[in-house]
Amino acid sequence: MKSPTLPGSAGPSWLGIRMSYEKQDTFLKLLVLGSAMVLSFSTRLFSVLRFESVIHEFDPYFNYRTTRFLAEEGFYKFHNWFDDRAWYPLGRIIGGTIYPGLMVTSAAFYHILHFLNITIEIRNVCVFLAPFFSSLTTLVTYHLTKELKALGVFGLCQIHAFIDYVRSRLSKEYFEILFRTLVLVAALIVTAVGAVLTATGKISPWTGRFYSLLDPSYAKNNIPIIASVSEHQPTTWSSFYFDLQMLVFMFPVGMYYCFSKLTDANIFIIMYGITSLYFSGVMVRLMLVLAPVMCILAGIGVSSVLSNYMKNLDMSRREKKSKKADTSYPLKNEIATAVILLMSLFLMTYTFHCTWVTSEAYSSPSIVLSARAADGGRIIFDDFRESYYWLRHNTPEDAKIMSWWDYGYQITAMANRTILVDNNTWNNTHISRVGQAMASTEEKAYEIMRELDVDYVLVIFGGLTGYSSDDINKFLWMVRIGGSTERGEHIKEHDYYTPTGEFRVDREGSSTLLNCLMYKMCYYRFGQVYTEAGKPTGYDRVRNAEIGNKDFELDVLEEAYTTEHWLVRIYRVKDLENRGI
Repeated sequence: MKSPTLPGSAGPSWLGIRMSYEKQDTFLKLLVLGSAMVLSFSTRLFSVLRFESVIHEFDPYFNYRTTRFLAEEGFYKFHNWFDDRAWYPLGRIIGGTIYPGLMVTSAAFYHILHFLNITIEIRNVCVFLAPFFSSLTTLVTYHLTKELKALGVFGLCQIHAFIDYVRSRLSKEYFEILFRTLVLVAALIVTAVGAVLTATGKISPWTGRFYSLLDPSYAKNNIPIIASVSEHQPTTWSSFYFDLQMLVFMFPVGMYYCFSKLTDANIFIIMYGITSLYFSGVMVRLMLVLAPVMCILAGIGVSSVLSNYMKNLDMSRREKKSKKADTSYPLKNEIATAVILLMSLFLMTYTFHCTWVTSEAYSSPSIVLSARAADGGRIIFDDFRESYYWLRHNTPEDAKIMSWWDYGYQITAMANRTILVDNNTWNNTHISRVGQAMASTEEKAYEIMRELDVDYVLVIFGGLTGYSSDDINKFLWMVRIGGSTERGEHIKEHDYYTPTGEFRVDREGSSTLLNCLMYKMCYYRFGQVYTEAGKPTGYDRVRNAEIGNKDFELDVLEEAYTTEHWLVRIYRVKDLENRGI
């Protein structure tokens, strides 16, 4: 049998390596075997990751749920999808109220991998898409920083060249008239088009979030639902350092070097940095906007410092060889060496810090909590998933669940049950009605729950385990949002404080607080529980107080399920004929 010959070669070869047919055949077999082993390993890896990958936070559960629908049903059904499990009884038009880029990208990766016979669940695609694109972001940031050091923006260069050409063909007076006329006409056109698009609804009016960026007190004073979101809180200094570490100190260094040489590129990055710094200080979620420019300016700062002092180190060595010391700069070699070592130490600590933050903070899911026991072992609190599993398998499929909006996306995605409000927070009146139910007495709350067809109520309680992000700590936002609409005008925040202005859950607490629905759902039967040695029953480990209302029974609700660590408590709303029985 004649050996095959590749085109353009004098004999049998593979990848430019000349070899006999037998060797080539062996190489091909090894290549196929190696590919099969890699594919098998990848498949096994993905099968393992299928059980290990967890969606960490609240909002991504909505992205996962919609991506799964898109992957299973196709884009046409996705675009026309009316979700009747959200915002009962209002529902939500999914296709027309979201930006589908993330979902489309995830679904595209999913279908490509399946086309290549790599079986992977859509959930795993959603989980690993973020770190994949984060890796790409670092490369893009590097190249952007590299360009910002001799930058040339092609479009701006073309416009500049065209203006120079026109200036050369006209007199100075005519050029100024033409320039002013064009600027005025362009401004009028943009304003007119913007007004028409706004009037026709093509461009949405400015939202409360936008106004909050210009006036940080706007949301708190006018739209408390926006201010209640934790990501909308002002950024603390500790958050800046925790997320950015060394970049906090190298950012102004990079700004200094940009100011020292005011090119168009440097002016652009200066404006980008200052505006991003302001907006990130207003809302903690805008740290994402600040992070790229922090990396760019800190990179410029580190690069410039190292370049300057490496140059000094080299010049110092040359001076020593020529025996002509620079008397105006004593200890040049020693100072340059110290600065270079210091910068190297900074970079190493930054690497360790980023690794630690990623592994400990950003890899710790909010839905699965952990703590250290007295013996150093780790205790896992999986109450959230436990409760959602119970809802999915122990409640009617058409059951309506009332909870605060934080948990809405998770309930619909994991429990597959209808919820009243979720993390979209688009209808202030509807959320206010839920807040009114939580802040009212049982009798008044029952009227609201019957009005909204509520079957079950879910609350988060951390008094037993010490989990501070529970509904009691969020309760004042429910009061503020509940009292922000006309139907909730009777709910006043000061009624939930003591006469001295304190928010307390012990005997000194306000009677309005101690008898509202939220308080009773969280502390039902808690008055008979010991939480710490040497403390009385009903001792709240978050508020560090013995609760003030221990001995009470529920009238309009009955306890349906409480998770192992009491983190999630679910109550069934009694039917009219069963009340008080």
